[in-house]
Amino acid sequence: PRRPDLDHIVVEGGEGDAPLERLILHRDGALAWASEDADLLLSIKPHLAALASAIHKQYLHAMAAEWVWDGAALWVIQMLPIGTLSSPREAWTRRASAGFSPQVITPLWYTLQGRWLKASFWRPLGVRAGWPHLSNIEPYRRQHSYLYSNSAFFTALEEWRGCGLQQAALPPVWRRSRAGSRGSGPVRQWLWRWRLRQLEGQLARAKNGESSRKIETKKAASENQDLSALWLRLMHFDRIGESLAELDGWLHYVELPTVGASGGVLEGGHRESAGISPDNARLVAGLAQVARGTIRIADVVAEHPNAAAGCDPVWVRWQEGDSDIERLGSLLAGLAPERIERMAAVEVITEAPQSLGFRARALRAELASAIREVLQAMAHVLHDTGYLAHPDDIFFLYFDELWQCWHQQVMPRHRDKLAKRKVRYLTDAHSGPPDWIIDQIGYGASAFGEENRQPVVQGYPLVAGGHRGVLRRIGSGWQLNQIEPGDILVLDECDTGWLPWLCVAGALVLAHKDPLDPAVSLAKALAIPTIWGVDDAMHCVADGDVMEIDANQGRLLP
Repeated sequence: PRRPDLDHIVVEGGEGDAPLERLILHRDGALAWASEDADLLLSIKPHLAALASAIHKQYLHAMAAEWVWDGAALWVIQMLPIGTLSSPREAWTRRASAGFSPQVITPLWYTLQGRWLKASFWRPLGVRAGWPHLSNIEPYRRQHSYLYSNSAFFTALEEWRGCGLQQAALPPVWRRSRAGSRGSGPVRQWLWRWRLRQLEGQLARAKNGESSRKIETKKAASENQDLSALWLRLMHFDRIGESLAELDGWLHYVELPTVGASGGVLEGGHRESAGISPDNARLVAGLAQVARGTIRIADVVAEHPNAAAGCDPVWVRWQEGDSDIERLGSLLAGLAPERIERMAAVEVITEAPQSLGFRARALRAELASAIREVLQAMAHVLHDTGYLAHPDDIFFLYFDELWQCWHQQVMPRHRDKLAKRKVRYLTDAHSGPPDWIIDQIGYGASAFGEENRQPVVQGYPLVAGGHRGVLRRIGSGWQLNQIEPGDILVLDECDTGWLPWLCVAGALVLAHKDPLDPAVSLAKALAIPTIWGVDDAMHCVADGDVMEIDANQGRLLP
């Protein structure tokens, strides 16, 4: 394989002096790619897949097998280790964040969220499970504005708890065969529900000003210089975030159910609605009414004021008058009646009681919106006093830098640094995440994409159907305004805030096979032709290409 973070099996062979044929297989033996006229290898693919499966079971590291086909049986001549795919000393992955940050993340939100999870979940868990070797190791890293998780923590968690679902996020050479995660008992479930109700009440009281002084208008805050009240209010939300991170960690990392590629039993909902919360279902159903012309997009905004393209406080909430929302309303007007009817029915599909995971994610989004209000008031003060060139610059400060600015201890040339960070952040948002394995030498193997087009790797059928349209890679919420009705959207991961725009997609191509991803649930509910498990989809295609998706066979064709 060209990338050691993918499960591909590469097979080469030929007869006599004929040119070599080449196959790429997924780990389960399914065809991922074949060279032209690879008839010989395709005819014996079941035998090659069986050999690869036997190698996986017998060896813990990557191996190369020399083989001969005699027309009736496959003979193995010798086995050799592949030295170039040795186990990295350090590996960082993106698909183990449990939906915390599937897109670009600002420096301030990274330092807040990362510290919450590290201090409130990973470190206490390490003490409980006996991981002293991880006590001084960082569980997260922000690279190219994306959040990466340290594979060492998930390896330890897998050995301690047997969390099978996290295996897919680990490099292949780090995986260990384990049974599914051990579920929690009714007492712990009750305790978590009680704790979640507590946090919901604390946040509601904090927003209403019972636990700290209510934020005044931006102008009044600047005139009164009531700096301590704003800072104390931010710290109060910070403490709620720490408590929520502990609950979030246990729900999404430790107690996450083991779900196979074809689905599984999920808490609090049907398989089809696994990734769509009741609130998001009501949002999609409301957009169906907008498409019918029975209500205005402003009515949906009034019902979902804190909706946004992501949880990060940098995202404009719908109630603030985002211009992209008006454009979304015009896009919905051109949808086919069948799609509109399915959107209206999404709310019916998700009638099951809201799970703890959905409630925790909703509380996280509500907390982020509350923090955004505080930061906006603080940014107004800092801008008026000359510490920030623009109020939005506050989101690009690290937490320690925010403390320095607020207490008038500004670092030299901090304005230039913030300007460069904003440019880099938006550049990363539009270019998409890099290869998601990081070791001590570098990350990834080579730069694909537009400079070095690769043949499209075949995936698996998810939702049957076919469609021809323009390809659009979506790596962050900043690209949502580029979507046109009928586009084939290519996603590495999906943020729940993107669901309204995914409703207008003609087809979906997903790089993963995660049944908990909200895009999977939406595709099933709206019957959007979808293929998944297209491992390197984000690097194999280019924006603007016109291609055809055959979701019945799991293929993307020119």
